[in-house]
Amino acid sequence: MIAGSSAARSEDISGLKDAALIYTARHELGEKLEPPIKLGSCKAGTRGHHHSQLSRLICPASFLADFDCEPEDFRKKLLQGKVLICARDWPSFFWPQNGYNPEHLFNGLLRNPVLILVCF
Repeated sequence: MIAGSSAARSEDISGLKDAALIYTARHELGEKLEPPIKLGSCKAGTRGHHHSQLSRLICPASFLADFDCEPEDFRKKLLQGKVLICARDWPSFFWPQNGYNPEHLFNGLLRNPVLILVCF
């Protein structure tokens, strides 16, 4: 029974990740990912900091200014481990687009439409 529930949970999470790509493209990135990611494709080389648009979304909000100045250089540093990210460095997609305010962290927190769409 435990193995069955674990497999079901794993399958649900897998579908959630693919749905998140669709919603992210639709609501955050102007309708499409560039380069596009095929659903079910190898995740290790196509997502996260390996994809420029997704990298900006998971980039800690406190580092967005650095990311926006030199996106490719910043991504390279992240992938090489030259930028230290801690658990307290929340990703920018936790807030609506341009909604992060370091003076008022909780304003808009977890109000990004993508989070709401993926959850429901």
